[in-house]
Amino acid sequence: MTTLHLGELDQPYAYDNNGQTTGDVAEALEQRYGLFSAFVNMNEDAISQQVENSLEGAFETMFMTGQFSRLGAFNTATSGIEDLFRTAIDMRAYDGRLKGVPTRAAQMGVRHSKKNPFGRWRGRGKNKHFEPWPPRASFFDTGLLSSSFRAWVD
Repeated sequence: MTTLHLGELDQPYAYDNNGQTTGDVAEALEQRYGLFSAFVNMNEDAISQQVENSLEGAFETMFMTGQFSRLGAFNTATSGIEDLFRTAIDMRAYDGRLKGVPTRAAQMGVRHSKKNPFGRWRGRGKNKHFEPWPPRASFFDTGLLSSSFRAWVD
């Protein structure tokens, strides 16, 4: 039986995140917000279309070349599904659709990829002031979770 899996390439965060990895954070986000379940529910038709298009292309190739790879037949689909997930985060598709989203950290613009995650100092002398980062998409703090998302078939 062929199964489509969605998950994370388990990687450690560069900033101090108490030793958590992308896999740990993904599990916490699923438990707290239902992020990955919501992705599947909101994109069920698009995911099905990705799989259908991928298989159609694989069969066309098979008829033209006589070669077929069961797992390779899904490569286009898995790549497309990964793009769907990243786009959903970038486009803030979960805002107002999941309880607690947008997250407080997203509204505050927290970015752990920056030297100061909460903002920066601007100006000089008497004009020096603290400027917070602009709001960002929820679930996109450093970008590592999004870039580590994988879809695969076995």
